[in-house]
Amino acid sequence: MERTLVFSDSSLNYADTRWDEVFQPLSNTCSDLDASDFPGARRDQLVVRLGAARGFLAHTPFHPPAVPADLLPTVRLFHGAPLAWWVGQVLSYLMRLHPRSDQLVRAALRRLNFTRPIVGIHVRRSDKLFHEAEYHAVDEYMAAVEDFYETLEITNGGVARKIYVATDDVSVFDEINKKYPDYTVIGDRNISSRASGKTKYSKEALDGILVDIHLLSMCDFVVCTFSSNICRLVYEMMQSLHVDASTRVTSLDWDYGFTGMRKLRLYRVILQHSARSAEEMNMRRGDIIAVNFYNATNNYGYNLNTSESGYFPIFKTVEDAKSVPFPAYPYV
Repeated sequence: MERTLVFSDSSLNYADTRWDEVFQPLSNTCSDLDASDFPGARRDQLVVRLGAARGFLAHTPFHPPAVPADLLPTVRLFHGAPLAWWVGQVLSYLMRLHPRSDQLVRAALRRLNFTRPIVGIHVRRSDKLFHEAEYHAVDEYMAAVEDFYETLEITNGGVARKIYVATDDVSVFDEINKKYPDYTVIGDRNISSRASGKTKYSKEALDGILVDIHLLSMCDFVVCTFSSNICRLVYEMMQSLHVDASTRVTSLDWDYGFTGMRKLRLYRVILQHSARSAEEMNMRRGDIIAVNFYNATNNYGYNLNTSESGYFPIFKTVEDAKSVPFPAYPYV
């Protein structure tokens, strides 16, 4: 929209903490302005107020799965998930750590002896199980962890197996230590104990989340559930730490998606497919397949190039993004 974003209400949901007490300000020169309410605001109005993302961004062409048209062709050459790459670039700027937060993360790295190679797991329990997600046993997480290390050992020989555990259920540490004694388990039990119940929105809990998110993003591989905001955020942050981190996370439930994302997922065909039944559809290399966000696992979609619909082999596609002409700011 070619406007400057200013956080006029920068309080977070944690103990009345301000954004600029945790992260660096978006700008050192742009300060708060009196703003009019956004719906109904004219485009020529000097200042407009944006509400919650779900209530506003979904009505603009720039909302995910949109990626800038001038960047998308290049990103497709080196990255398996252009949307995650683009969101990751934005978030890596928005979430630049305040010096105190940066010291907190660095201290945790030293205290926990965080060394690589290492796999991170994020096990979300507590209220998540009752409202949004299904239960996943520790063994499901560890199966993916073991696959990673077995693959790594093919080229690197024997390596020390280490995992970083982030969870809101302290018992997860004991279960992994008991069942998988060949692994070195690191993590902060105090962070886990503060991540649920009455302390969930305390300043100490926020510090714990900051540590968990950043240490998970620094892992070589992460096993988690994309139904969790934390898991998706870690995946997005990893995109700014690697050329292509699209295969560095395994989700035990949902596919990746941005919060409030439009309900269509886009897949680009990389291998031609001829329908083998009336229920399938033909696909040519380069075709774009649209799939309902909540039915992606059914592999049923609509071919935007041929107007044909039906089931399709998703392994012959890669998730794609929507090419949208973002402002390029040529005068900057």
